[in-house]
Amino acid sequence: MPSAGNLYLLAQGEGSRWHSTVSRVGLPEQPPEFKQLCRLGPETLIGRSARLFEAAGFDVTVVAGADLWKAALLLSPMPDCLTLLHPGTDVLEGVRSLMEIDAPSGPVVIALGDVLFSRKAVRSIWRSVHFAQTGVMARTIPNPVSLKDTEEVFACWFSPLTWPAVLERINTVLFGGAAIPRKPWGFPLVGLPNQDKVRRAYLTGAGLEAIGEDLILSDDYTDDTDNIDEWNRFWPSLRSAALADE
Repeated sequence: MPSAGNLYLLAQGEGSRWHSTVSRVGLPEQPPEFKQLCRLGPETLIGRSARLFEAAGFDVTVVAGADLWKAALLLSPMPDCLTLLHPGTDVLEGVRSLMEIDAPSGPVVIALGDVLFSRKAVRSIWRSVHFAQTGVMARTIPNPVSLKDTEEVFACWFSPLTWPAVLERINTVLFGGAAIPRKPWGFPLVGLPNQDKVRRAYLTGAGLEAIGEDLILSDDYTDDTDNIDEWNRFWPSLRSAALADE
């Protein structure tokens, strides 16, 4: 089967929110050292995402800091990994690093490594990569399983023709002081051709739906947990939904 494209699971952040001062005392179970290593039966969260995307035909590479990679290897088999000694603190730095080290020649999907993807979401991304040069998957409605009510960006994709422009925009944001959010809006913003539309949507509070034709909405359990408090409140129901999806 021909490759559906390159998919990069970004797990290079420092986990500042995950390792925050939120109390871990009295939780029904202890959270893992890294949220990407939350367990779903025999798998880690990021290991399951890699498996689902590989089954869909993508060539998967995990972009991670060395500490997370070492911990992940002890728990379950993992795909190829681009290990960064200085992984950076946000999504754009991870994208820039992988583009400079391992620039792909085909369609590219950037997916967040701390997101619990449904099979439906993976299929939607696969279809969109084949019919649109750029796009974003996000959720704008309350999660129907956990009831978490926050707009979230989960993944975006680009054609290889856009890579030079994407790299130039990322450098402008990181080193030129551009007024563009670094995460989570930053990485779809630098990839979409109509940057002004996305910037206006962000700065005016219009919401992700303002992206219009570039947006695929997730309406199932696909989601993430940003900190220990959210993990305690939302992870049990999300995990149950994912296990039922197997």
